[in-house]
Amino acid sequence: LVYNPTKRISALEICAHNFFDDLRNPDTRLPNGGPLPPLTDFSQEELRGASVETLEKLIPTSQRGNYPSGMFCGTPTRS
Repeated sequence: LVYNPTKRISALEICAHNFFDDLRNPDTRLPNGGPLPPLTDFSQEELRGASVETLEKLIPTSQRGNYPSGMFCGTPTRS
């Protein structure tokens, strides 16, 4: 536990942690067999200040077209 806010991991970095990889897997299903609800529909404001590395881990490739170009290094997105 880190008490100094400048040294803490951000909320988005936590969401991008490997622990949550299954939630980013398009084949993951709910216990009843249904699809997961949208989990990566972040607003641009929510993503502001996140590193490219965090964004690339957090937002699946299939969803990157919903965000402005330049957000993801080397990945084509919409303008």
